[in-house]
Amino acid sequence: MKHQIMEFLTVGIPSLVAAFISWVIGARNDGTSRENVYADHTKEMWERMDELNAKLDRVTQERDDLKEQLRAMRQQVRTLQGSINQMKKMMEESKNEQRK
Repeated sequence: MKHQIMEFLTVGIPSLVAAFISWVIGARNDGTSRENVYADHTKEMWERMDELNAKLDRVTQERDDLKEQLRAMRQQVRTLQGSINQMKKMMEESKNEQRK
């Protein structure tokens, strides 16, 4: 039994310490490698964000242009409705005069 304890102390504990150290180093390297991946793609992500912002600006401008066109068309419709109402009134007056 004494022999087994000595063997555990000389082989087992150093093995556990080595495994722990390897795990800690591996965990640190994993974090560093993830940071490298992000760092490698940062420029691409910024470029993509710039493209998306430019597209958003274009779509926003198109929307604003369409809103302005809609306002102008609504005003034109109001004007035409007024003209139509005046013509109807004139036609009714003309009919009434012909009946007299």
